[in-house]
Amino acid sequence: MKPIPTRLQPKMSTQADEHAYLSSLLANITERLRILEGGSPGKSTPESSSAPVLPSQAIALATFDEYLKATLHPFLESAAKLGGQAVELSEVVKDAWGAQREFLAMACCVKAPANDADIVAKLSPVQEIIQKAQKLIQRNDFENHAKSVAEGMQALTWVVVRPAPTEYIENFIGAADFWGNKVRVQHKKTAPEHVAFVDTYKRMIVDLAAYVKAQHVTGVTWNPQGRDIGDYAPGPSTSVESPAPSKTLAAATPAPSQPEAPAAPAASPVPPRSSADGRAGLFSQLGKGLAITSGLKKVSKEQQTWRPEYKESAQAGHAATPGTALPSAPIKHQPPPALKPPRSSYEPAQFRWNVEHFTEGTHSVEVEDKKQSVYIYGCGPATVEVRGKGKSLTVDSCRKTQVVVDELLSSLEVVNCKGVTIRVRQQVPTVAIDKTDGVLVVLPKSSLGASFLTSKSSEMNVQYPKNNDGELTEIPIPEQWQHSLEGDWPNLCVKNEVSSLYTH
Repeated sequence: MKPIPTRLQPKMSTQADEHAYLSSLLANITERLRILEGGSPGKSTPESSSAPVLPSQAIALATFDEYLKATLHPFLESAAKLGGQAVELSEVVKDAWGAQREFLAMACCVKAPANDADIVAKLSPVQEIIQKAQKLIQRNDFENHAKSVAEGMQALTWVVVRPAPTEYIENFIGAADFWGNKVRVQHKKTAPEHVAFVDTYKRMIVDLAAYVKAQHVTGVTWNPQGRDIGDYAPGPSTSVESPAPSKTLAAATPAPSQPEAPAAPAASPVPPRSSADGRAGLFSQLGKGLAITSGLKKVSKEQQTWRPEYKESAQAGHAATPGTALPSAPIKHQPPPALKPPRSSYEPAQFRWNVEHFTEGTHSVEVEDKKQSVYIYGCGPATVEVRGKGKSLTVDSCRKTQVVVDELLSSLEVVNCKGVTIRVRQQVPTVAIDKTDGVLVVLPKSSLGASFLTSKSSEMNVQYPKNNDGELTEIPIPEQWQHSLEGDWPNLCVKNEVSSLYTH
């Protein structure tokens, strides 16, 4: 066996230090050999109920604090210089990023939840702040500022996205910058402090994507040794104005220091021996190979409680005991579907607005170009208002959603929906309905020439004004047809007629 190269051996000040190093090295090799032979690595019992924070997580949280210092503080300063509603918007941003830090601090102490519903529940503070930011959008000089903040703030919901949260954040960079460009065009030459406001805010989202890519590339990093997320109780919140790691995390973060020899394992004191004796004893044991684990205790087949036959015998023992009943198998409840956070974003490359997962309230979309289209997906009992003249509108997989649209140049499509209402204010040429149960289309007098294309749908109705007073009348769209073969054999054709149910 070759001796250990000198360049890999740490410098030893005394013979006791050298012996401690050799003993630790031998224990490490013994553990690895035991694993190779089929055993399992030893598990240490925690001294307290709180799991230690992993060094990698401590570094990730400390990096987030440095990110806050580098990006949040310049944004707050630019908002203070601008004044007005910008200060109120900056306070909302400060609270949102502070809630994000609290979430990451929680992830350092808990293990990965079994379902996404638990994550969404802990994300509720961030969602409430996002809704607060959306309510700050008003018709004033800071309208575009507020829209940029509200759009970009939705990037904080990346914590529920796996396995590519970085791409998810990058989608909101363009959405926030869409309104930021309007601010730049309006104030580029007259008020540079407005431009600084949107520039520093964009830098926060861009650097957030870089941070997530470096520290959470496939999603939030949880603590596998932590407690359940339901048992987590947050401690005193840390101010984002002067972010600093907590004492627990600071203790877990490895401080730079001079390399030291590994400490000797807890054992009976060994009298110091000479350097030659220590090396000789070590190499003589290493020369045994796998025989070094011969002294380990063998576990018989009857003691391996994880085997199925052990569980069957245990249940049989319970059944043989009079007066006892077999323990009933635990009922596995299907976890509720994860609630995805609402989002509204714009994709400049496709000229498309995406409105997704809104379940309450009213959300407005401003269409400022005839080339732009709107895609509404997965919304609940909310109201989505599409203002302006756009190319097309698609409503997909929505339930009890009300959509109000001004004017469309191409078509209105309703797909996989149930109980939705579409109100047209001006004009729409074509309405396509597919795989939908329950849809009401309200048309103005200017759109009475619209055509309807339907397939695999039911409960379709149209409302239109029957007089100049605006009084509406409602008629159903036929979903039942009568087909017959007509013509001279063998040249037959299919004749289609509406069922008699719709002729009265």
